Amino acid sequence: MHVFDIYNNEIAYYKTPKCGTRTILGWAALLKEPNLIIEYPEWFQESRQGIEYKDIRQRIKKYTELTHNQKIRFCVVRDPVERFVSAFTNRILFHKKPQVDLTIEQFIREFDRLLIQRVFADARIHFTTQVNYIGRNPSLYTHIFNLKELYKLKELLENYTGIKLPNLHLQKSENTQKPVLNTQQIDWIKNRYKIDYEIYGKWFV
Repeated sequence: MHVFDIYNNEIAYYKTPKCGTRTILGWAALLKEPNLIIEYPEWFQESRQGIEYKDIRQRIKKYTELTHNQKIRFCVVRDPVERFVSAFTNRILFHKKPQVDLTIEQFIREFDRLLIQRVFADARIHFTTQVNYIGRNPSLYTHIFNLKELYKLKELLENYTGIKLPNLHLQKSENTQKPVLNTQQIDWIKNRYKIDYEIYGKWFV
């Protein structure tokens, strides 16, 4: 698990790739240092040129020992089909990792063979099941949000801390068209991420 101290060891964020991580950590940085948005406004632009992960990561404490005793413990989940398409669009089409042209049909057909290759190492984590990151016990969390409910997370953070946060969207694949899936491809993704649906499915709708 990758767990971040969002606010004074009272709020813990359990990270899952392609589920709003950069936006959430952007808010976390502002909870810790509200003036960052004044000092580095370019970091918080709602575009792909927004805050770099390394810039924000160094400002947010990551737990080395997991106690699961914070007052608020939250994670963000996403329908696996949406998450898969987003990961493919961002990591394979937009960032061109690896440096090859792949259609979604080719990627799905060669999925297992491709992901074990070194050139896909940077993209691999974005296609890992969500339970691999947030576990199989939803009762661990005080709050579970769907990615579409980030506004509710923002409200929770603001109400708890008393700090007003800006609207952010810090990871965009600008001008990159998402692929349209056929029924067979959707079924393949649902079967591939069956465990995510079984455990967190009620939060995907």
